[in-house]
Amino acid sequence: MAKFVRYVKDFWKVYIRGENHDLQRQTIRMEEELARLRMRRMASEKEREAAALNEARNAVQKIRELHDNLLAAEKAAAQFAARLGETAKSTMEAHAQMRQESNKKFFTYQKQQVLAEQFATGPEAEKHVPVIELNEQRIESTEIEEKKFGAADDTDTNNVRSASLPDEKDQGQLLSHVSKFTSVRNGDLNNDGISPSDAAASMVANDAEVLDEVSPEAMEEMLEAVRNQLRLEEKSHVDALSREKAMLEKRITTQDTEEHNQQQRGQC
Repeated sequence: MAKFVRYVKDFWKVYIRGENHDLQRQTIRMEEELARLRMRRMASEKEREAAALNEARNAVQKIRELHDNLLAAEKAAAQFAARLGETAKSTMEAHAQMRQESNKKFFTYQKQQVLAEQFATGPEAEKHVPVIELNEQRIESTEIEEKKFGAADDTDTNNVRSASLPDEKDQGQLLSHVSKFTSVRNGDLNNDGISPSDAAASMVANDAEVLDEVSPEAMEEMLEAVRNQLRLEEKSHVDALSREKAMLEKRITTQDTEEHNQQQRGQC
């Protein structure tokens, strides 16, 4: 308001009194002030434009960074999926291999059991031990002959049976033959490329005369001892296979648990 009043006074002075010097000075001053205002307004506009441009540039930079981070995350996820697939494949292959090995061992164990049962109770065992039937037939024929002819009384029968018993030398010889027969049957003395069954059969045929000299009671006792020994050996072998199978199953279970824990830790 004061400037306007001063301007009116100056205008009065110029046009009424003719004093143009002050008016010219005021006009020049006003033009300079207007120029400064225009420059300030232009500067403020440029600053706003520059600020807006900087904000736009910052936004574009942030978008680029987010895009790069997204690409890196996708690449890392693809690599992790590939590693996880390889790990799963190797784990499945290892499980399949362990199952095959366990199946092979189990089938071997079953085959050994079947062979042991066949060897103990099959036709091979009957072929290896023909002496029992011969002794039974001989005892039956002797009793029939005694009843038929009536030639021997109780005293003679006791004398015959006491005479048929072996002495210590014959019993030791029988023990050696039976142990040798057992070792050949088990395959311990098979060093000439001959199967244990053929070797045992040949030994029985060659030693028939020696075995016939032994009484049936002693033969039964010795054969029962051999059967018990074979049963013990078979039982120990089956127990060893059962322990091996249990250890194998325990090792497989432990390995499966460790692999499952590793997969869970990898997923976490």
